[in-house]
Amino acid sequence: MKQLFISLICLFAVSFLQSQTVLDEGKLDLSRSQDFQQAIKIQGEAEFYWHQLLAPEDFPLKSDVNKRFVKIPHVWNDFQLDSYTRLNPRGYGTYRFSVTVPKGENRVSIKIPTIGTSALFYVNGEKLIEIGKVGKSESAYEAMYAPQIIDLPHDTNHFEFIIQVSNYDFSVGGIWDSVIIGPEQTLRESHNRSIFWDFFLLGALFIAAIYFLALYFLKRDSIWHVYFALACLLAALNVSASDEFVLSYIPGISFSVLIKSEIVSFYAGVGVLSLYLYELFKSYFHKWVLFTIIVVSFIMSGIMIFLPTHLSAQTITFYQFFSLIALVYLLFVVVRAIRNGARGGWVFLLGFFVLAGAILHDVIINLSYIPTDTMSRVGIFVFLISQIILLADRSVRTKMKNEKLTEKLNEVNQQLESQVEERTEELHNSLRELKLAQQKLEKTNGELTKANEAKNKYLSVIGHDLRGPVSGIKVALELLLDDLEKGDIEREELTDTIKALTQNANSAYSLLVNLFDWARSQMGVMSFTPQKFRVSKILNDVDALLHKSLEEKDLELVNNIPQGLEVYGDPNMISTVFRNLISNAIKFSYPGQKITLTCDQNEQYVEFAVQDQGKGIPLEKQEKLFEFSAKKSTRGTKQEKGTGIGLLLVKDFIDQNNGKITVSSSPDKGSTFYFTLPLNND
Repeated sequence: MKQLFISLICLFAVSFLQSQTVLDEGKLDLSRSQDFQQAIKIQGEAEFYWHQLLAPEDFPLKSDVNKRFVKIPHVWNDFQLDSYTRLNPRGYGTYRFSVTVPKGENRVSIKIPTIGTSALFYVNGEKLIEIGKVGKSESAYEAMYAPQIIDLPHDTNHFEFIIQVSNYDFSVGGIWDSVIIGPEQTLRESHNRSIFWDFFLLGALFIAAIYFLALYFLKRDSIWHVYFALACLLAALNVSASDEFVLSYIPGISFSVLIKSEIVSFYAGVGVLSLYLYELFKSYFHKWVLFTIIVVSFIMSGIMIFLPTHLSAQTITFYQFFSLIALVYLLFVVVRAIRNGARGGWVFLLGFFVLAGAILHDVIINLSYIPTDTMSRVGIFVFLISQIILLADRSVRTKMKNEKLTEKLNEVNQQLESQVEERTEELHNSLRELKLAQQKLEKTNGELTKANEAKNKYLSVIGHDLRGPVSGIKVALELLLDDLEKGDIEREELTDTIKALTQNANSAYSLLVNLFDWARSQMGVMSFTPQKFRVSKILNDVDALLHKSLEEKDLELVNNIPQGLEVYGDPNMISTVFRNLISNAIKFSYPGQKITLTCDQNEQYVEFAVQDQGKGIPLEKQEKLFEFSAKKSTRGTKQEKGTGIGLLLVKDFIDQNNGKITVSSSPDKGSTFYFTLPLNND
């Protein structure tokens, strides 16, 4: 512990060491300085004129009655008009001082810091830059933070600075940070290094925040992951709002947004840090202290967010004292936890000690307005590294624990495996026999089920569709016999009766052929001999078979399928497909219409189309056209009765030949049946 406190004291001591080169009654002579290759902070006594905005032409003054020397950098709140009255933070004034640098070829520049809270710079009688808008009233003024590097005139080594400053937005005003003078290259290199480290720290904070949030959402067992991620995000906001990162890359950002972001991130950060430590060391916290820190932290954050800046900034001094007390208490909690053997405690203590020391350092120099560099970034980075080390330590310990458990589990598993293997072998033999028996049973059951379904469908079709043609033949024969017995039948009537008998016989024959083919297909006894064959040959046979039916309805069959086209499939099945589809087209076509056969070929398949111009098929029937139903047969345009099973047979045969069948139809516009067949046996 003693070593840690000594380290903290050294941290403070080093941060307060400054150059002994200072302004003396508004003058700084560096012409003989050996160190001018380095950046030099302009500090010491400068002329100051309260409630006067003086320009170069106003000097020399007729009277020095309002002239006083004040310390810079410093806020003017601490300057006294007399023995009893201090300056108001809301107001305006003019600073004047001069700097002489060594003669040389290097160009001289100044680095302008943040100033409270608007400024107008004159150098050697010429306007150099205006930051914000300087004014004698709140309406004539505009606040802005814009730290930047400005080149000074190159033709001289003596520079007289006149700086007008006004403030109506913040709780303190004036030149509160050091103006830095030095060689241009030195200042810009320093600026770039500062930007680099800001980028580096912001990147580390954002990566840590994302990583710890991911840990929480993956595990959902440690809320401290969320608190640490929030602390990282608040630290990133504080870094980006209070240094050169945002101010350099987003120059137009509002002063109010910047100052509120910087202060709110600090206010809320103390509360979130307390919650983080509470989740790690619950047993060492006094809950009422934690409650007080959280309530004050978030109330102050709300005040800062919702009240105007010049009012909400009045809370800064109070909260800085409050944060000192809170950090001392949190440090006390961590030390107690370490003394009681908390795991990873010394690493955590070191990181938190540096963080707390850096924050205490910055709070103290802000309260005292000591012109020195802040240390919070160093503290944040060291604390972040310590938490990553602790997380890595936990991961390693968890891995080692899991490895030991895995070893024990493997030993138990090996013992169990030796016992289980023998019984498993016996079970495997029994299961193998049972599985073979089950497979035989399932195969037999499947064959029986398939045969039973085929039988049921077969009987259903016979009972429904075959009854019609047979009944027609029976009735026609009875009428013919009756007329013959009476002897009053004429030749024409006899011809009509024989035609009706022939039509019913043909219908019954077609049905029986389809039934026979379909039943053999369902029971798996139909011969399937796929081969390469010419389509025109089977179309010629089908045309000859259906020629009379086409003539009876005065229909024309247009065959646009190339004569030399060959496909791969069972020619008998494909012949049945064409026969049924063309018969179907004849049935539903009107006299004088055409039935067209076409095809479309690609590298693998041929798509055939059988198109008619007949009565068409309603949409609701198209969806179930290829499903079995003994009642779906529809009469043709001349009341022809179909077999009721033709399209079902077509669908089965197309499937067996690795093809697909679809239909496109509209009522009274005809139908087109499409089916595909492979070109080769691939």
